[in-house]
Amino acid sequence: MQGVYYSFDRDEYLDFSTPYTVVNHSIVTRRGEFEELGSLEDLAGLQLLVMERDIMQDRVIEMGIDAELILVASQKEALRLLSEGVGDCALVAEIPALYWIEENGWEDLRVGQQVMTPEYNYAGLADAETDLLLARFSAGLTTLRSDGTYRELTTKWFGTYEQQSVTLLEVLKAFAYIFVPFVVILLLSLLWSVMLRNRVQQRTRELEQRTSELHTEIDKKEEAERQALENEARFKEYIANSPVGIIVSDELGTIMEANGAVAVMTGYMRDELPGRSLFELFDPAFDDTHYQQFVQLKQGERLGSQEQPRRKGHRSSHLKVDVYKLSAHEVLGFITDITEIKQVQDELLFDRERLSVTLRSIGDGVITTDVTGRVVLINAIAERLTGWTQAEATGRPLTEVFHIINEQTGLECRDPVSRVLETGAIVELENHTMLISRQGKRYSIADSGAPIRNRDDQIIGIVLVFRDMTEAYLVQERIQQTAKLDSLGVLAGGIAHDFNNLLSGIFGYVQLAQERISAGEDGMEYLDEVISVFHRAKDLTQQLLTFSQGGTPALKPVDLGELLTSSVSFALSGSSHGCSYQLQDDLWLCDADENQMGQVFDNLVINAQQAMPRGGTITVTAENVHLGSDHPALQKTGDYVHIMIADTGEGIPMIFSAGYSIPSSPPNSRGTGWDLPPVTRSSPNITACSPSSLHPVRVLSSIFIFPDRS
Repeated sequence: MQGVYYSFDRDEYLDFSTPYTVVNHSIVTRRGEFEELGSLEDLAGLQLLVMERDIMQDRVIEMGIDAELILVASQKEALRLLSEGVGDCALVAEIPALYWIEENGWEDLRVGQQVMTPEYNYAGLADAETDLLLARFSAGLTTLRSDGTYRELTTKWFGTYEQQSVTLLEVLKAFAYIFVPFVVILLLSLLWSVMLRNRVQQRTRELEQRTSELHTEIDKKEEAERQALENEARFKEYIANSPVGIIVSDELGTIMEANGAVAVMTGYMRDELPGRSLFELFDPAFDDTHYQQFVQLKQGERLGSQEQPRRKGHRSSHLKVDVYKLSAHEVLGFITDITEIKQVQDELLFDRERLSVTLRSIGDGVITTDVTGRVVLINAIAERLTGWTQAEATGRPLTEVFHIINEQTGLECRDPVSRVLETGAIVELENHTMLISRQGKRYSIADSGAPIRNRDDQIIGIVLVFRDMTEAYLVQERIQQTAKLDSLGVLAGGIAHDFNNLLSGIFGYVQLAQERISAGEDGMEYLDEVISVFHRAKDLTQQLLTFSQGGTPALKPVDLGELLTSSVSFALSGSSHGCSYQLQDDLWLCDADENQMGQVFDNLVINAQQAMPRGGTITVTAENVHLGSDHPALQKTGDYVHIMIADTGEGIPMIFSAGYSIPSSPPNSRGTGWDLPPVTRSSPNITACSPSSLHPVRVLSSIFIFPDRS
């Protein structure tokens, strides 16, 4: 026999006495946790500490509450474990719980809502002796209630007691106490009923209006719910047809749901995926590091990786996997097929490697830059010529790596990148460009720069291609030296020819003077001619001195238009060649040696005649011009008189057009005499240039002379 809570299940195998007390059972939790629990139904999903075979265990099971039960030996043990952090709450008797909490100092626990008040009876196994004993217990309990002992006991221990039976006198007294106030209240109620009627009507109208508003709100909520359901259905449709694989798994990676894209990527049927591990879908499978990172994810954290699927059909592909922890027991995964992206990346790497090999195998130096002029790529030849390696040059300004100067002036050349960006076209480097390497070694180079454009025709970089021309220029210089030596023979012949003419004149005039004097006549006329010839010989000697830098020209202001007309007309005397003059009327006067300039014009016209054996026209042009320093023949900006003598002959081969550094005549001709060099020797204000690129017809000479500003 012992005290037992009554229940229908226990009544099948136990006999019970009449109940002698009731015991309130409550939910006990740790302070600050689950304080909102108000009924047994709220305990779903929690861990409950319950004494084994206690009435609360039966009650939770009977109600079908989905909670995890932690069974202990006693209710006190349940409270101790809860205080130590085990479980979420405990179901125990309220008064013993309050006592044990105070006695053991479990101040972190609190007694919450009452959830059950079962009757407490004496009970034993159902048999004849037990029935007899329980009958005696029931009779004893009745005696305790009738003599007041039960009330004393309950008052002492619980502060409450069970009400005894009431006598008729007590009923009458109570009726009297109740009836008089009732009559008074009734009268007051009647009085107030009239006063409150209008108020009730007013409140009724207000309630009707509020009811109408509530109906409107309900309609809106129903519409919102309908929209939410439609959106949910639409969202599910989006997920089902999304090209991105979407997986929902638990915290250990077990797949709970997956869309069709996952099935396509992995080769499984969609209904085969739920229940499988997420890690089974990839080959090689996630290693321990990936697994640990996955299971240790906290809510709101992400984890990404690239994997190759272990799929049916064994088709090679690459997937990008991103997982997101939605909640403690739910993980959302996104799978994207990046096979084509990987293929494009591989192709780009192959093309880049092929381009790098091509650039390093090319025979010219190649440097590419971005639009800011910083080096992006440099091939092996460029590394050797500049002295910079690819690793050292990358990201540096081009002017630091590609240091170029003008070989003749020593001045810095303009940055080719800025020139390309200005013109947007291919540009050639200036003549006489020299590259100075990082180690100070100098190279004569020829190169060009071109823009690199994207498919939208926008410039995204510059490419420079250059080659070492040092040896080639040396070979060309040797060829020119050979040509100069040949020209020296022509010079010697010309000098001999001119002096022979002068000596012949002197000899002839002297003979004529002798004959006149022998005949007793005046021979001074011929002697004057001899003196004139001597002056011409003197002028020729002065020209030789000037050419060899040993003499000073006789400079004076000269009218070039008049000198050109007289010199050209005299040189063409008796010739069948025509001449066309294009002379500006107000030509500036220029400082020059008139005799030397006349001799030059004579010989240029004679050379032009010899270049046109079948006849032709010589064009003589003179004009005032203002030219910049970028002109191929000039070194400084200024005003010039430009003289150009052109013919329609065959022209001079390129090997003879290297700037007329010495006197020359057309090859295979009988011409002799002075050409351009005496002009440049005669005055620092005179410049003569090569004809090879100045005019579309055959141009013998272009001469630029500073005017005499005095």
